[in-house]
Amino acid sequence: YASARELADDLQRWLDGRPILARRAGMWERGLKYARRKPWVISAWAAGIAALLFLVAGGGYYLFRRSLDLEAELSHQKGLSDKRLQAATSMSAAEDALRKRDWPGAVAAATETLARVEDESALADLQERARGLQQAAQSVLRFTEHRDQAMFHAVLSLEEGDRQAHRAAAQAAAREGLAVFGLAGDDPVMPPRFGGGLFSADVEQWLAESCYEMYLTWAEVLSPPATATPEDRRARADEALHLLDEAAQLGLSTRSFHQRRAELFQALGQAARARQEQEQAAALTPSHAVDYFLLGKASYRAGDLEQARTHLKKVLERQPDHFWASYCLAGCYLRMRPVRFDRALAPLTACVQMKPTFVWPYLLRGLANGELGDFDAAFDDFDAAEKLAPDEMARYGLWVNRAAVRVRQGMVHEERAQALRRSGRPGEAGRADELVGSCYDAAVPDLERAVALRPQQPQAYANLAQAHLRRGRWKEAQLQLDRAIALAPSVALYRTRAGLHEKQGALAEALPDLENAIRLGAADGGLGDLARDQLQRGRILLELGKHPAALEAVDQALAVAPDLVAAHQLRGETLLKLGRIAEAVAALDRYLEKGPASAVASKARGLGRTKLGKYKGAIEDFTRALEIDRAEGKPADPATLAYRGWAYLIEEAPKLALPDFDEALRLRGSKQADCHAGRGYARVLLGQWPKAVEDADAALKEETPTARTLFNTARIYAQAVTRVRTDPAQRTRPGEELAWQYERRALQLLRGACEKTPAAERAGFWKQYVEADAALRPISGTGDFARLRAEMAAPRQEKLP
Repeated sequence: YASARELADDLQRWLDGRPILARRAGMWERGLKYARRKPWVISAWAAGIAALLFLVAGGGYYLFRRSLDLEAELSHQKGLSDKRLQAATSMSAAEDALRKRDWPGAVAAATETLARVEDESALADLQERARGLQQAAQSVLRFTEHRDQAMFHAVLSLEEGDRQAHRAAAQAAAREGLAVFGLAGDDPVMPPRFGGGLFSADVEQWLAESCYEMYLTWAEVLSPPATATPEDRRARADEALHLLDEAAQLGLSTRSFHQRRAELFQALGQAARARQEQEQAAALTPSHAVDYFLLGKASYRAGDLEQARTHLKKVLERQPDHFWASYCLAGCYLRMRPVRFDRALAPLTACVQMKPTFVWPYLLRGLANGELGDFDAAFDDFDAAEKLAPDEMARYGLWVNRAAVRVRQGMVHEERAQALRRSGRPGEAGRADELVGSCYDAAVPDLERAVALRPQQPQAYANLAQAHLRRGRWKEAQLQLDRAIALAPSVALYRTRAGLHEKQGALAEALPDLENAIRLGAADGGLGDLARDQLQRGRILLELGKHPAALEAVDQALAVAPDLVAAHQLRGETLLKLGRIAEAVAALDRYLEKGPASAVASKARGLGRTKLGKYKGAIEDFTRALEIDRAEGKPADPATLAYRGWAYLIEEAPKLALPDFDEALRLRGSKQADCHAGRGYARVLLGQWPKAVEDADAALKEETPTARTLFNTARIYAQAVTRVRTDPAQRTRPGEELAWQYERRALQLLRGACEKTPAAERAGFWKQYVEADAALRPISGTGDFARLRAEMAAPRQEKLP
């Protein structure tokens, strides 16, 4: 400051709140001081500015909100447009699924459409259509589920088992399925309008045909049981005719419809109307897949599997996706004799592809694969079936079929083990045996579960018996077979139990079971099986020594099946026992001309030829029998060796006979005495008389001597007499005494043979065997021989009382 005055002035200015002069104040400072001096002016300005700012802010906020509302409106409109587009897409998918008859897919697409549009009133048109599509698809889905159940139980009602239960289940399912479309009630809507006009003409036609099938299936399973009263039969026939009348209103005309009506009128005793329906049926040529299917099912029901197969193939030519035609076609192959498991695979695979959640095709295909030896594929099918959470019936089928395949697998391992043993590989055979046991043992738990689940069903008991049979557990097997037969007697069960009795050596117990199998088989018309059962019965009767009855059984088998080659073999064996040798040889000739190589048949014909005096042919037959046994890895049959040895002796070939008797004795056959006698005679002819006498003594010690043994050893001693007397080393007194001892021994044995022969037959025995035998000539000139001749040749005198 230049002076104190200037400082004082500035101080006063500062105290007054005015700008000082010593330095220039800023704008904010001058404004602040002005506001302090004149606050009312500032307040007025502030109020104006605040009002202005409020107006500006309010307008901005309004414009901002309006912008947001416009943006939200545009977004909503865009969302509706997107939803409509998405809903239209899923709606199109639902309609496309309906056209393709993909009912689950149609339900899913329609449900998805509803989920997209259910909260939008602006999309009410789509909501209504989507709901209609959903309801229509759900209706058809319910219908097809009932239809599948009806068809399934109708097919099972044609098999063995609880047929009436399956028929009742089929009727209930058919009733519920038709009720979905308002049919089969007290006042059915005819013709029905399926889906309210949402279905295409093709789908409408398919649904009409499916309902028609359902009606005819229902009418088919109304067949009364055999125990039904006449009133019940009439009531069922009337009900079936009423159902057919309703079916006719669906607009289809088929041959199967008129055939079924003809059957019903026939059951009601109205022959004229039955003929009229048959004429109408004959006038119609099948053209629809539905008609071929119904005709195929009718043939299946009648047991004409070839005709059923022809009709079902026609169905699949017209409608390849007809699930039940494929299923029934597979059933034809599985019911044929022999069963065609290989042909059943293709239709069962088609069923799996068409209905991957339907458990039964997996179970049947698993069984077929198992029977064909593809065990991995079989168990894959059973695993897939188990994952589908099967119901009680399917669980029973799963356990029974899986166990059956395990038994089959065990049998394959058993055959392999036997082959390995024959080829000299015991170590590998032992490992295969372990697999055999594990397979049979693994089958048992499944079958025990099946028995516990459905104790009134016979199949699990029958399969459990098979598992025990394969393990050699005879008592357990018979217990299960007894249970199965008590529940449902059948040809197969009686046949199996007869075989079990045979395995245990109880032939007499096997006969009644075989006779029951034959009785039931004759009723069912299975000629091939009937002939085989008669043949088995004949074999058992032959073993029991009932030769005339055995021959009768074999002849009955041939009357049913003249081409049953094995019957000629058994017939030949039986005729041999009856002493009808020429007929026996002729029967065996027929077998050996057409049948497979058989050591038993060759041996039997050799015996027949021996008795006819055709020793060279007999030697050929015995040789062939031994060759067959050798080729099959079996040891030589001692009896066949002995028979050939005796034939060689008759043909004066002791050198060839001797090795046969040696081998037979080494193998310890059942007729050791006969073998010793044969070897002794061969040795004595070859000059080995000391060893020959040893064999003669051994034959006499082997068992209680028979007339045959005594006679043959007498021949050895008689020949030894000559050998001793012609032996230079024995031309001494001891040698002559030895010859005399042998002579006396031969005469004693010959007397013993005569005494063992029934008195009424002795003269014939002496004339046929003793007088004609050159081997006895060394003793025939003795006085004792002459006295024995006179004694035996004299006619038998009856003593008076």
